[in-house]
Amino acid sequence: MSSYDSYGSEKDKQGNAGAKILLIILCFPFIIAFAATGFGLLMGAFGLVFGLLVGLYAITFSMIVAGFSTLISLFVLIFRGQIALGIFLEGCGMVMLGIGFILLPVAKGFTSFCIKFIQKLAGIFFGFLKRRRA
Repeated sequence: MSSYDSYGSEKDKQGNAGAKILLIILCFPFIIAFAATGFGLLMGAFGLVFGLLVGLYAITFSMIVAGFSTLISLFVLIFRGQIALGIFLEGCGMVMLGIGFILLPVAKGFTSFCIKFIQKLAGIFFGFLKRRRA
């Protein structure tokens, strides 16, 4: 290969670099719009997962607290002489307590799923931002 041939290929590479820079400058508003949209979708997904997780824990712990509070109401109602109502409320409270304790392992499993899901989502999003090497 002569030196003339290698000079031509270097000139072509420089011409392509200029075209790439011009294309990036012209498409910059669209790149920002797509990046902002992607970031908004990612934050929305994080908020959705976090909201589901908080809601599940709120339901779980409210069932447990309601179950224990009916135990206190049983004693109050027995002292007032309303034994049938106290036993009925205690039965309802035990059902709520049971549901709350059943939901505890579900909430724990859902928490680990949410953490893995958020890590994957962040890996996908930030994977685009990493510099690719040849």
